[in-house]
Amino acid sequence: GILAGNFLLYGRIAPAFLPSEDKGALFAEVILPPGASLPRTSEVLHDMLDRIKDVKGIRNSLLIPGQSMTAGNGENCGFVIFELDSWELRKTPDLQLSAIQAEMTRRVADIADARIMILAPPPINGMGASGGVTFAFQAKGEKTPQQLSAAAEELCAKIMQTGKAVYAFSS
Repeated sequence: GILAGNFLLYGRIAPAFLPSEDKGALFAEVILPPGASLPRTSEVLHDMLDRIKDVKGIRNSLLIPGQSMTAGNGENCGFVIFELDSWELRKTPDLQLSAIQAEMTRRVADIADARIMILAPPPINGMGASGGVTFAFQAKGEKTPQQLSAAAEELCAKIMQTGKAVYAFSS
């Protein structure tokens, strides 16, 4: 019931309540399985950078192992801030924020044992950790946390199947 309602609502709501904005930056959220060591997380972060180092439009990057926007702090988390080239150098469609984000996502999709999300900053500072839409689930009745989590994951999968989202995830 809740899942179906949210899915139908997602398909009928305007793509964004606030328009996306190219702030000249992207973030990468890297989560490894619980128990992964900080050296293993750093290895994944460096593997990710090796795979995207020649993506046009990226100027600099800052690795922050042990930190996360959605999962808190821990040895199995990592965060990267990417500074993009100035807007004057990114006028073609392949150098727009969404194109760079999609190319980065494609290149890191098969890194083993890591969930990597390439995210844009929110259009207005303080309105969430990244740009996009946020849903909140509420269980009514005798639902377990596991059932609620499964429903959230199912919704994320259905959103990704639409082809309209760069990333859908649950935290």
